[in-house]
Amino acid sequence: MTTYFIFRVLRKICKAIYFTPPPPPPPHNSEKTLKATWQKVEHEHFAAFKKSSIVQNLNRDSVCIDCGANVGVITKLFADKGAAVYSFEPDSRCFGVLQKKFAKSPKVKLYKYGVLDRQDKLRLYKFKYHAADELFFSQGNSLYPTNTEIDKTVFEEIECIDIVEFIMKLKAPEIAVLKMDIEGSEFCVLDKLIDSGLYRRIKHILVEAHDKEIPELKELAQKVRKKIMENKIMNIDLSWV
Repeated sequence: MTTYFIFRVLRKICKAIYFTPPPPPPPHNSEKTLKATWQKVEHEHFAAFKKSSIVQNLNRDSVCIDCGANVGVITKLFADKGAAVYSFEPDSRCFGVLQKKFAKSPKVKLYKYGVLDRQDKLRLYKFKYHAADELFFSQGNSLYPTNTEIDKTVFEEIECIDIVEFIMKLKAPEIAVLKMDIEGSEFCVLDKLIDSGLYRRIKHILVEAHDKEIPELKELAQKVRKKIMENKIMNIDLSWV
């Protein structure tokens, strides 16, 4: 009995050593699931935003700024209402889509820049599933290598603009909408907008916050949220997405 038991144990050890276990399922299923989830959320969010008073109140005299335009879904929404739109997108592939989409839209001005609180040159890191669909998953890119969802080995060198300075130079007395999906730079921009008082010139500031994915943003995010609360600032929406 003892000899048989030892034999069984040895056989299991041999199997563990000499037999290669079946490979794990390819990540493609995870990518497909994530893509489907994102598409569903985007569709629901876009449908609701399109019907919102923010969009419905836009007209030919409105000025909008789309920071992190990606492939121009929100830019087009603003442009379709007749608004003048300043659209910023640093990703080369996405910017090519924007150029084609708005080639005949004179009121849409395109800028191939990332958006910061200063002029700079940085790396734009690709989302971890970029190989599956680089254009679609470009919305998961990040300026921060500490972002837990990016591939640190794949990036694009980009130029960044000081968006606060850009807005200051605009002749428009009021900006109807400033939308920011800027891959982690939103809090440094908001901090400067608040300190400069420039936020008062903007009717709606819509922000996709990324501090949950980027640990190093935690302290600045808390600081900005505290300023918003203490100054009773009502036109900054950090829960837009």
